[in-house]
Amino acid sequence: MIQNSRLITIRTANLTKQADLEAIAKMKIVYNIELRPKCKYDFYGKTIFNREVSDIKHSGKNLRFVLAYVADNAAGFGKYFLNNLRNQVEGRVCFVYPEFRNFGVGGALLKEMKQYAKDNGYNSIRTFAAPKVQHFHEKGGFVRLGKDPSDQLMILKLK
Repeated sequence: MIQNSRLITIRTANLTKQADLEAIAKMKIVYNIELRPKCKYDFYGKTIFNREVSDIKHSGKNLRFVLAYVADNAAGFGKYFLNNLRNQVEGRVCFVYPEFRNFGVGGALLKEMKQYAKDNGYNSIRTFAAPKVQHFHEKGGFVRLGKDPSDQLMILKLK
């Protein structure tokens, strides 16, 4: 249990470090299992794990990964696309391990993405948020673009 938000550390992932690649790959597999519970993922299967590591390693310069740690434990990660044509950051994934949820880790990842976007002159952040996490994004200032709760596109205008 997190007792103090000062224990949360967010840092840019170094995609040349095997430890960072493996931490993200493990979290991506858990994320995919949660997203698609009926799919069969072998968490320890080297084939899937190695594919995830390879995908992350070759993801391109416009994708940014950040890691969240609580003390020395990997707690979550964020992945976002830097869309220079639209001058917009596109949030792709914000994942927090279940045991670290509701303690500020997701909020810290979102805060880091907003700060990065502001510091680098982007006008807005957009993301597709599943209905069960839209309230989380709304607390962070995002607005759903559609009127229907199933509309998943949300945007945050930066000042």
